[in-house]
Amino acid sequence: MVDAGEPPAAAHRTALSQIESALQSLLSAGGSMTTVLDQLADRDSGITDTAGLVQAGRLRAAALLTSAAAHLGAAAAALRQAPGS
Repeated sequence: MVDAGEPPAAAHRTALSQIESALQSLLSAGGSMTTVLDQLADRDSGITDTAGLVQAGRLRAAALLTSAAAHLGAAAAALRQAPGS
């Protein structure tokens, strides 16, 4: 049971910070892919190397998703080390 009036323990603050960072990485990855799709959908964009654009978008999204996974792993570790866990 969590008391909303009670400040979170240090380990929980660390975990919450890691989860927030993971969320930012996930949102950025989604934004990256959306940008690629928007550029591909715009017939007037002048894009000549669609494969390169898609590959660059995929690489950026993959890096951001890897970052999100690392942040979630750190959050899980912080929670496992929290007192009373």
